[in-house]
Amino acid sequence: TLTAGEKVKLRAKGVDAYGNRFPISPQWFLSASLGTIDPKTSEFMPLHVGSGEILAKVENIVQGVDIRVAPAKLARLEVKPPTLDIIAGKTVQFKVTGYDQFGNEVDVEPHFSIVEPLGEIDPSGTFTAKKSGSTVIKAEARGLVGQSTVAVIPAEMKKVQLSPQGPTK
Repeated sequence: TLTAGEKVKLRAKGVDAYGNRFPISPQWFLSASLGTIDPKTSEFMPLHVGSGEILAKVENIVQGVDIRVAPAKLARLEVKPPTLDIIAGKTVQFKVTGYDQFGNEVDVEPHFSIVEPLGEIDPSGTFTAKKSGSTVIKAEARGLVGQSTVAVIPAEMKKVQLSPQGPTK
């Protein structure tokens, strides 16, 4: 398994029918769009997560090796929805996706928090709005923070509150 962003020098040798090895200059190519190969240096730069083959072609002979590209380290978090207007009493599920520097998804297990406690958010990212106002939902994973701006709107009116209360003189 190769990691996105970590260059690999590609090497190939010719072998005759008697097992003798000799230098060759193959044409390199990929069976899938997993990255780039520099034809001058024979360096493969994996960029995209997936599986495929690196293939070397010399004359009419093609030989391949299976590869798998894994994501690089976590570079950013994206919280969806990024902004939200929600009515008090309603719930919404926040989704957090991690990405490496090349845009590949990286598995994350975020910890959620609320800047102004206008509701409750559980460990899975389900937010229940309670009090009206504005707040920010934060999702933290591996030292990175993503966030969503939330506006909680009052729910449907249930009663009228009078002021002053009680009889007046």
